[in-house]
Amino acid sequence: MFLPSAVRLSRGVRGGVRGGVRRVHASSVLLEGRLNDMTPEDPAFMKRFGGAGAALPDFVEKWSPEMFRRCGVAGGVAASGALAAFGPSVPTLVGLGAVGAYWAIGLKDLAQERQALRRNFPVLCHLRYLAESVRPEIRQYFVESDMEAAPFSREHRSVAYQRAKGASDTLPLGTRRNVYEPGYEWANHSMWPTAVPEENTRVAMGDARNGCTQPYSAALLNVSGMSYGALSSNAVLALNHGAKLGGFYHNTGEGGISRFHREPGGDVVWNIGTGYFGCRTADGAFCEKMFADNARLPQVKMIEIKLSQGAKPAHGGLLPKEKITPEIAEARGLFGAALTQDCNSPACHSAFGNPCVRSPARAPWLVLSRLLLLTHSLTHSLTHSLTHSLTHSLTHSLL
Repeated sequence: MFLPSAVRLSRGVRGGVRGGVRRVHASSVLLEGRLNDMTPEDPAFMKRFGGAGAALPDFVEKWSPEMFRRCGVAGGVAASGALAAFGPSVPTLVGLGAVGAYWAIGLKDLAQERQALRRNFPVLCHLRYLAESVRPEIRQYFVESDMEAAPFSREHRSVAYQRAKGASDTLPLGTRRNVYEPGYEWANHSMWPTAVPEENTRVAMGDARNGCTQPYSAALLNVSGMSYGALSSNAVLALNHGAKLGGFYHNTGEGGISRFHREPGGDVVWNIGTGYFGCRTADGAFCEKMFADNARLPQVKMIEIKLSQGAKPAHGGLLPKEKITPEIAEARGLFGAALTQDCNSPACHSAFGNPCVRSPARAPWLVLSRLLLLTHSLTHSLTHSLTHSLTHSLTHSLL
């Protein structure tokens, strides 16, 4: 409010060094980016702030540790005089307490050496911190419109809140949007409207004619992959319960199938990444038996194989051992020595590799055999939705 967090020197630096912290005079700084590169000599700057060098109120420019001491002494004398003249009372005691707090905060600001703003503007700088702390609330409740903000506007958040509480989310006929704004979308009237077939609202996964024994009909919108651990247990429970109510699936994310994914009963897509969580051995390799056990769960409708680390390419992920709880260990299939070590998600798969790399360890025929073994386990142990056509496509592309 009083001093910008990002500043740029416009006419040099005035002042000296106090306690190893360089003091920058308030009249020599500009709000970076907020004044459109205006200088104190520009007419627009003078019109807005009343003249060159008047970007800040005078009392802010003149404030210093010496001014802090003067005001503190004056306040102490005034409070002591009031106490002597009127005796102990609520107003006089409040005044003494305010002066004491003023000195305590100011002296603490002067003594610390980590923040130049507090050292150069004792007590006064806390008004800026106070303004910064309430800035999001002021913007949300008084400045922001219903249509702006990211990633979701207030209008969209209100609809989500109303539906979560079972309240009505409908509005009377009409709109508060600017229908003439570029990008506005609408549905045109039709002389002969038609009904939308039910099959057009779902996506068929798997075909019985190609050997899939349990095809799945997925919704157009579903819950994307977010691991338990990154999300709390309550968040996972809520998402899966919503998937059950809405008739769509819930992607587990790379962190495996937790008890919180299974409890509500919603459809689950099991995401298997490079860490093979839920189907791994003690050393982190792929475990076919654990895979088959989890794949047979009635809630697991499909399996998604993440080929590489999307958010952490070339690095892989790392979960510190301090964050591994019993619930996370259960979901990820961690046991034994793995519970006392950092949990690593490698940058690439160990069960199969890149068929384009011509090396003895990753020869195309070896990669193909491993991938076929994995897909064979998927189709015959799971018998849910990884179809024969998918296996054929993968085999054809590798050959």
